[in-house]
Amino acid sequence: MFAEDTRLTAVGRNWVRSGTIALVSPPEKIERVGLTRERYDRYVKIFDALGIEAGVSRDEKGGIWFETTRPSLFNGDTREGYVYSPSPLTPLVIDLESYVPPATDDSPRPRFLVFKVLKGNWYLFKNSG
Repeated sequence: MFAEDTRLTAVGRNWVRSGTIALVSPPEKIERVGLTRERYDRYVKIFDALGIEAGVSRDEKGGIWFETTRPSLFNGDTREGYVYSPSPLTPLVIDLESYVPPATDDSPRPRFLVFKVLKGNWYLFKNSG
């Protein structure tokens, strides 16, 4: 569905972004981005069914990101989810849950973005910071 809605750059539970237009909580005047209320409601129902807490977005390289967790104090300010990428992603790790980034001179808890291959062009991701 999101692949069909090419004018959208992101859809969340209470926001929509299309280029430079951002609509928020709940998205007001949603027709400005060419999305009907019914289609937006369908996105939210799909998020519920799939356990997508935050939403879906696309990057400039054609990747589609499904964010299942939002950053919070309880999860160490990390985001997690799935990504479909037409090109290989790096760095790859074996296990996202046990991954600990190496400390640097600047920070004992540096920012990171790592991936685990699921199958084909599908990955799990974990992002801190």
